[in-house]
Amino acid sequence: MLDTAADVIDIEYAGPAGETLAKTGTFAEAADLFQSLGVIVLKRAVDPIPLGAIGRTMIEPMGNDPKPGPKLPVFEWERMAGLGRYDLFKAVLGSAAFRMLRALYQSETLLVMEHNLHAPRLQKADAPEFALPFHQDGGACGVPMVRAWFLLSPESCGTDAANIEFAVGSPENILPIERDHPESKVFARLEMSHAERDKLLDSCVRWRPSVEIGDTIIFKGTTGHRTHFPPGTKRPRLSLETTVYPNRPELYDYIATLDRNGLLLVTETGFEQIKRVRFAKA
Repeated sequence: MLDTAADVIDIEYAGPAGETLAKTGTFAEAADLFQSLGVIVLKRAVDPIPLGAIGRTMIEPMGNDPKPGPKLPVFEWERMAGLGRYDLFKAVLGSAAFRMLRALYQSETLLVMEHNLHAPRLQKADAPEFALPFHQDGGACGVPMVRAWFLLSPESCGTDAANIEFAVGSPENILPIERDHPESKVFARLEMSHAERDKLLDSCVRWRPSVEIGDTIIFKGTTGHRTHFPPGTKRPRLSLETTVYPNRPELYDYIATLDRNGLLLVTETGFEQIKRVRFAKA
């Protein structure tokens, strides 16, 4: 069982040549390392049991569909996996990753966009058009976002299942989108300017962390990244992301209007939906 009350956590991060280095540190030390690099992996940060149960239940029917995305509500997948309602939310939002994020933001409460938790993502080597191009995830109202990334299936990724390539040392600002010749037909709206992309890939360390179910990748909204298929990739990969902000009231309306499900207020002991916005049909 995950011990989120432990005083230290195992951390993996990029070395100067893109190799993976490891250390054990406090959550404050993890936050400092994250601030410096823009991306780290927290090992065994979340209970793998509900994540793996959801992943095993979803992966087979989703793997036969060329278009990635679940066709059922996440709560139905929980039921089919033998889990209780909100078990997936409880695992993710109660993980040690959120303890590090509290240290990072110096805030006992955090804001999470709920719709991310309803939409696991599938990546398959035989559907490369759905690979995410090099991009940044952004922020809101001048406040940086942080992404927490969780593997659902298979047991690990980075060898025979897709992982992510990060540009470690990306700038703290949002760079332009490629307007003239985007390579992605599906995600052109996200694709970073090729000139800016090439500068980053030439100047930054490229890191492709391998992770297991239970690990969490934490990365800044300004950290450039893209889907990476290792040579010989065969297995489909299913993953989940959350978008995390500090609890600032000026963000409520902005984030809630972006999220069709709602905005979650996450504390050390639980979470609650603080606002739901419904748009009337025209």
